[in-house]
Amino acid sequence: MKIQTLLLLLCPAALLARHSFGEQQFSLIDGYRPWIEKYASSYDPNVDNDAWKTMKEIANENGFAHEEYKVTTSDGYILTLYRIPGFLNETKPYAKKPVVLLQHGLEADSMQWVINSPDKASAFNLVSEGFDVWLGNNRGCQYSVAHTTLDPVKNKTLFWDFDFEDMGTKDVPAEIDFILESTGQEKLSYVGHSEGTTQMFIGLSMLPEYYAEKMNLFVALAPVASLNHTMSTALKIMAANVDQVEHYLIDTLGMYNVFPPNYYTQWETAELCSTMASFCSEFLTLIADLDPSVDNLNRTMTYLTHFPSGAGYRNLVHYAQLINSDKFLRYDFGTAINQQKYGQSTPPEYPLEKINVPVGMFVGLEDELGDPEDCRWLHNKISKTVTYYKEYPFLGHMTFAIGKDMSFFQVDAINLIKQYATNSFE
Repeated sequence: MKIQTLLLLLCPAALLARHSFGEQQFSLIDGYRPWIEKYASSYDPNVDNDAWKTMKEIANENGFAHEEYKVTTSDGYILTLYRIPGFLNETKPYAKKPVVLLQHGLEADSMQWVINSPDKASAFNLVSEGFDVWLGNNRGCQYSVAHTTLDPVKNKTLFWDFDFEDMGTKDVPAEIDFILESTGQEKLSYVGHSEGTTQMFIGLSMLPEYYAEKMNLFVALAPVASLNHTMSTALKIMAANVDQVEHYLIDTLGMYNVFPPNYYTQWETAELCSTMASFCSEFLTLIADLDPSVDNLNRTMTYLTHFPSGAGYRNLVHYAQLINSDKFLRYDFGTAINQQKYGQSTPPEYPLEKINVPVGMFVGLEDELGDPEDCRWLHNKISKTVTYYKEYPFLGHMTFAIGKDMSFFQVDAINLIKQYATNSFE
């Protein structure tokens, strides 16, 4: 299958909109918003009533407080950072609570932690258990598309020249420093999903002293490092065409930002899935989950009006490169640039042996993307720091965010976080 066919299969509406509307697609589509929101508000409100809502709306309607901040990275990217410090009108001082930072996966954003049913949403479960919860947004997602000097459209070549290594070495440190300064705490716990784990494994290996000083625990949900055994059909096709991927995305489609959100494509895909559930199940199977029946698909409209959120093209290219290796390697720029950047013709391995923060690994046996075999490889590489490792029989890659049964998080993950919390629950 050619890379063009794959991209059309992954997100036909996004590419259609791109060719039909070009750079003006968002302004043209904005006119549809009132009609789309009216449609969303009438879509089975008893089970799926959070379509197109903001973080503040979803949090407040479920009885939780909400705060929003802007954080600037060392290289000028401006990130949105959300906080759910407790319940509405709560009088308990925030500084008394253990702090947790949640970091989303590829093409997602902070909303992934609140879009499951309110009783299952990870962020709300943590707050209910007494934690001060912060939600990060990586550069390139819809809530972090800003820079102190670069414009994402006018300076797109420079603005989008990043991948998840920058997120682990610049984005997360900026978020952590801001959170610890704001709360007066010395350390926090970090929970990552998918790409949120990739960037943290990189950060921990490249900045080991920094993270050891600031973090008490890393909870890795659906860990992704080496992808040599991935079963994801979509990623394997990309890997087989890795030399074409960047060329096609940039030179042919001009997609520096891969699958950015807009109302037209979100509505079209959500409506299709609400009437053809089998289509969405097959889509999940193609990408990430062997058995989508364990996912809470009653919330389809909510999920698809918050996803995809946009991502820099080099993230996808880097993942495709990793599939072709049995190692966890830095980005391959080609022989000449590698020599300049790394002092060698091939990209070096990330020094995982330097990780010195406790790690909990939550692995799904139905996970096509973060294949269990690759997770076992990773476990062996960092075994001296792994304090919790469990393979869950019925969890797929997306199940970690939208599962029907979230007990792996509500019980196991939260108990682990409590065990390593470095400040009180007073």
